[in-house]
Amino acid sequence: MAASSWLLVVPAIVLASSRGNAPPERVQLSIATLHAAALTTSRSAGDSTDSPFFLVAVIGPRASSTTMVPEGGQQRVRQDEAIGARPLTELTLASGDSVQILLSVLENAQWQLSGAHWLGSVSLLLTNEGGSVFWRRLDCVASCKVLSGPATTALPATPAPPFAGVVELSGNGGTYHLALRVSRA
Repeated sequence: MAASSWLLVVPAIVLASSRGNAPPERVQLSIATLHAAALTTSRSAGDSTDSPFFLVAVIGPRASSTTMVPEGGQQRVRQDEAIGARPLTELTLASGDSVQILLSVLENAQWQLSGAHWLGSVSLLLTNEGGSVFWRRLDCVASCKVLSGPATTALPATPAPPFAGVVELSGNGGTYHLALRVSRA
């Protein structure tokens, strides 16, 4: 190989190796709001509230699973009320990592899985592509539809408004609008 050819190859190797050594990126998944447009129908007579909670499963490197009760403990919402912003989970994505998040919203006065009413489930795909973090997908798993998906560009590296997506959940006779946010932590 001629010396001039090596001059072209060496910078490409250095660039490729520096991408693989990018520091891990911390990403925060949060709820912007969970709005109860219509309450579930499977409840006792005289009950005019729902008590939603969240089940989060992270599939990928450093996988985890958690059940999250809204901040401040068990919350009740009436029709046309909303639960405000709160964090769901924080992830650390190394370069090349892809993480799928399964988020289910359930309702039960005791916030237990047993006997809970399922409102719906969504799936998110987050990737770290050489130090650039993308929210690649927002999909319905069941009892929902995507109203607005995530942006197609990388999350900004500096503090900036988070990317948002909105889904409608429709399980057990209820109608809920869930606005999610993804940002750098």
